[in-house]
Amino acid sequence: MVGEPLLKAFGDKPPYAVFSDSLEVYNTDWTEDFLAEFQRRRGYDLKPHLAVIFTGQGPDAAALRHDWALTQTELVNERYLTPLDDWARKHRTQFRSQTYGEPVVTMSSNRLVALPEGEGPQFRTFSFTRWATSAGHLYGRNVISAETWTWLNSPAFSATPLDMKAEADRMLLQGVNQFIGHGWPHTPSVVQEPGYAFYAAAVFNDHQPWWNVMPDVNAYLQRTSYLLRQGRRPTRWPCSCRWTMPMLR
Repeated sequence: MVGEPLLKAFGDKPPYAVFSDSLEVYNTDWTEDFLAEFQRRRGYDLKPHLAVIFTGQGPDAAALRHDWALTQTELVNERYLTPLDDWARKHRTQFRSQTYGEPVVTMSSNRLVALPEGEGPQFRTFSFTRWATSAGHLYGRNVISAETWTWLNSPAFSATPLDMKAEADRMLLQGVNQFIGHGWPHTPSVVQEPGYAFYAAAVFNDHQPWWNVMPDVNAYLQRTSYLLRQGRRPTRWPCSCRWTMPMLR
């Protein structure tokens, strides 16, 4: 496994977490025995119904597509998420995963990862991030992270610290309490300014003219993230569904 030599390099100080980025496993996610597994789990042959699965048309389309998606979820839970989480625990680290709440994974799949993660603000919709924070409440995950500032005011160098704060605040309102900044592209010393930029990310390193205010931005994020980790879910939900919050000293 490619991760073994990487973790071995850490010696007796394993990393905080290992990461799966939005299940981006291009061309490696084909399941050779899917049809056989479908028949074993659902009790009938899927092949005669493949056209209905593709088009979504027909009187039994909803039931067929439900069974199709459920089988995918079971397989990815058993063959991807569970083995990776077990492997991370074995190596004394945690599995952080953008386990999106739609097939093939569902919101319940977040129970199989130590650190659920969302992505994107999508403040007015039930987003990938809200799947992660909702799963955190359901499964007792106290830390919920999100890939933040992706595509912020693209092109890469046009975002300001105030833009960062506005998007971070949207994340905080959705229940995020750990920010994964996107991003900090590496630029070799021989490359002229403004250095390298990644097409999908803003640039928050020392190639920005306002880099010297980043400690203030990070201090704000640090304090608010800490505060949002202090909530305790009561044993019985009051009618107002409020959370108890200890006083900070």
